[in-house]
Amino acid sequence: SAEHGVNRLTDAHARAVEPVVDERRMSYYNKRFEEIIKNNELHITATTVADAYAVAGQYDKLGILEIIDLALAGETPDKKARRQKARSLIAELVALGYIWQPAGQQYMEVGIPSLMDYVRQRRPKQLPPLSDDDAKRVSQESRERQGVAL
Repeated sequence: SAEHGVNRLTDAHARAVEPVVDERRMSYYNKRFEEIIKNNELHITATTVADAYAVAGQYDKLGILEIIDLALAGETPDKKARRQKARSLIAELVALGYIWQPAGQQYMEVGIPSLMDYVRQRRPKQLPPLSDDDAKRVSQESRERQGVAL
C-alpha cells in the first residue's frame, strides 16, 4: 500500500490481495508439512498434538508426553520405549517450532494454530483422531499439576 500511495486500506484492497496471501500461506504450510512427513512417527505425533489442541488448549510437558504416548500405543507396544520415543518427538516438535514453552510458563503452546489445523487435515492413514475425552482428561490433569482451579 505504501508503494502505491494508499493510506487507507479497504475491503476491496483486502479482497484483491487475498488470493496471493492464500497461495503464499499454502506454500509455507506445504513446506512446513514436509518437515514432519519424512518420519511417520513424527507425523502421527504432530497430528495427535494438533488434535489435542483443537479440543482443549492447556497441556504441560507431561500432558504432551501423555498425548503422544496415546498416539504411539499401536506403533510401540513397550511403554518405556514409547515414553522415551515420545520425549524425543517432543524435542523434535519444539525444534521445528510446532510447539513451544513460553518463558516462565508451565504450558506448551502451539507455534502456529492454523498450521496445526492444516496438519490435522492431512492425518496419516489409519490414525483415528484423538478422542475428545482423552484430550480433555489430559488437559485437566495438566491444570491440576499446575494448581489451576477447574
